[in-house]
Order: sequence, then C-alpha cells, then structure tokens
Amino acid sequence: MDARKADPGELRVVIAAGGTGGHIYPAIAIAQCLVARNPGARILFIGTRARMEARVVPAAGFDLATISVRGLRGSQPLLRRAQSLWGLLSGRSLRHSLRILRLHRPHVVIGMGGYVSGPVILAARLLRIPRITVEQNQRPGFTTRITARMSQVVCVTSEQAAEHCRELVGNRVRAEVTGNPVRREILETTQEQARSALGLAPDRLTVVATGGSLGSADLNVAFSGALERLALDDSIARRIQAVHLTGSKHPIHPDEAKLNSAGLPYQARAYLDEMSLALAAADIIVTRGGATALAELTARGLPAIVIPWSGAAGNEQEHNARPLAEVGAAILIHDADLTPGILAKMLRELIEDDERRQAMARRSKTLGRPDAAERVAAIVEELAGMKQT
Repeated sequence: MDARKADPGELRVVIAAGGTGGHIYPAIAIAQCLVARNPGARILFIGTRARMEARVVPAAGFDLATISVRGLRGSQPLLRRAQSLWGLLSGRSLRHSLRILRLHRPHVVIGMGGYVSGPVILAARLLRIPRITVEQNQRPGFTTRITARMSQVVCVTSEQAAEHCRELVGNRVRAEVTGNPVRREILETTQEQARSALGLAPDRLTVVATGGSLGSADLNVAFSGALERLALDDSIARRIQAVHLTGSKHPIHPDEAKLNSAGLPYQARAYLDEMSLALAAADIIVTRGGATALAELTARGLPAIVIPWSGAAGNEQEHNARPLAEVGAAILIHDADLTPGILAKMLRELIEDDERRQAMARRSKTLGRPDAAERVAAIVEELAGMKQT
C-alpha cells in the first residue's frame, strides 16, 4: 500500500509509543507540533492497554489504538531476546498493526523506540508506508537497532548518537540530529504560573526531585535524608522549598510536618501529570538520567544533580548524562556513591553558590533543543510528500 501524498489538513500519521513516559511524552510533543503546523491533521497513537499510554495519550487529546505486545527484558541473553522479538514481530501484534494501518492509511509511521514500535514499523514496511524511528538515548536501544534498519530516517539527539546510528545501519538510512522532542507546555509554563499552581512561595529556591513515574527507592531515601540534614541548618531551611515526586512504586519520603515545622516547606507527590509545573517551578532538579527527563530540563536550562540508574540497559543513563556533566551543566553522582550525606553536600553547595548555579543554568540551556519537535515534524511532512516552505 503506497501512502498518497498528503495535502495540508489531510496529513495522517501513526505514532507507536508506549511503556514509559520517556517514549510517550516525546511522541506527544511531535503530535502537538504536527497538529499546530497542519490544522486538521489526524494523529493516531498505537500502544498497549495496560501501560501508562492508555491514560496519558487520551488525556493529551489524541486517539489510541492498542495491540497485544510484551516487552523484551533488557537482562535477557541476546539470543533469547532475538527469539522473543521474532515471535513478537511475526505473531498477533503484527497482525493487529497491519489491520490498524490499513484502516487509518497513514502517510507516515513513527516508531519511538520502545517495544511497541517493532511490529508497527514492520507492518508499515510491509505496506510500503514511509517510516521514521526516533531514538531518545545517546546509544540506540535494542528495538531501535531493529527498527532503524526498516526506516528511511532515524532521528537522534546528538551528533555522537548519529555516529552510533551510522555504525549500526551505514548509509542506507538517514541519521538526522533533531534532539529529543519536548512538549510545548514544558517550554511555555512560567515559573510564576507553576509556583502558584503548586502552592509554592515565589521567593524561595525550589528543589525538585524525581525518579520517574515509578520512582527510585535509592533516590528517595537519599533525598529524604538530605533534606532532613539541610533542615537542621536554619539559614538553609528558610531559603529553600522542596517538591518530591516519589513515584508510584517507591513512595518513600521524610516526615512532611517535621520539615515544615523546621521552616523548610516540603510536599511529596507520587506523581504529577503536569510535569511542566515541576520543571517550571524548579531552581535545582535532582533526577535520574532518563533521556526525556534530561531533554526537558536542558530545554528549560536547569542546574541538575543527576544520578544515572546503574541498572539501565547498556548503562544508557550515564551515557545520556555525561554530556551535561562535561560542560558543567550537571553534577553526576553514581549509584554506588549515593548517600544522604553526599546529596546534602551537593545541594548545599548549589544553594549557597548563586553564581555557580546560574552558570550551570546557562550551560544547561546551551544543550537544550527546544525546536526538536519542529525538526521531526518537518521530516514527517517531507516523507509525506508535502511541499516544504
């Protein structure tokens, strides 16, 4: 099935994205941008019924079709993962994907790198629909290593990532450095709006800690202990306020009333759908090294303390965070070194040193790519055969 060329307002795009916010939120950013550039464009997401896309995608105003697909555990031996992938691509998930694409007749299909992308990109190839793979990490993940070979274009975050892609697929596929797409609300929400919405004081330094949607037990323990130490110093406690996004799986946090009574306003939330509020409110962020989290904080230009998750496949989170540390935009703490005392020390240094914090913010901003969604959208329009202006 050849997708005919799209006219403005008739653009149809399918985006395969699911599993985690790291795949879903950049996909939403691309979808928002495509609709803004092409009013009347129809965007369909393909994901699963059981993961967060089932809630997040409709809430963002986009339709979601679901397929039955299981993830490939990063800890599996390579042969077993390859066998699992073959079963995944040749079975029910592929049939479901073919059926959806025949019904929707997209001009372009985008795979966001998670396991949902595999059968959808293969189905698009079989139907001769133009295909784009978007990879958020500095080094391509397992699914991207497969879908990149079936795509016309792979969109990556940096020239270094493009080199990894070229090593993988040679010159048969275009590797385009677009950056990792960031939702418009991340870019547009003001600090005043965010602090008002979250009930935060306008005149205190705001420290935000997040370990992702599920959370991180180690990060939560360290951040809780660090705040308890900082609360003992009246000059620090009365200068800052903290927002702690604990995640749903590891809701570990300190005694909120105890910190508040010490003069350190503190609020813990398992999750915040409007992550744009947390980022806009923040002066300092403590986070893991997920690619989307780092793209969002650099788009806003935030000083960061990054604790890459040591369990990430291929040590991808450290690869993601390393460029920030190298230019002085972030302080890197390895999992093995993470303690409440170490984290408290790093936070104290940033809180007390305005000049260093502001320099980190400027360096962070230089790494941000707020136009990434626009760059990907332009490639979508190109592959759809739309006239470029």
